[in-house]
Amino acid sequence: MKKSAIVISAATVALSLLAPQFAMANDTVTKSITVSYADLNLANAAGANALYQRIRGAAHKVCTLNNESPYALQDSAKRKCIVGAIDQAIMKVNSPVLVAMYKAKSGRTLS
Repeated sequence: MKKSAIVISAATVALSLLAPQFAMANDTVTKSITVSYADLNLANAAGANALYQRIRGAAHKVCTLNNESPYALQDSAKRKCIVGAIDQAIMKVNSPVLVAMYKAKSGRTLS
């Protein structure tokens, strides 16, 4: 069975770094977005790049609180949230072309 969607999420830990009021023991907040890639061919660079852009946009959205601009990266905790969400999503998709493209663009290695 071919996978055709990935869920991008920011867990409570990431959100609590951005907004301490969410860090209460019983106040669990998780934001997630499902990113579809059924229409993409991940065996080629164009398809992998298109999925990477979707993942990146979703990560920005789930790591953004309230009416803040999703592309304002002034907060290091927010940057960590975005990078973590992107890393997790790319690992879940497990496409060699996507992983290689991400390593080339970001200089990061996935573990």
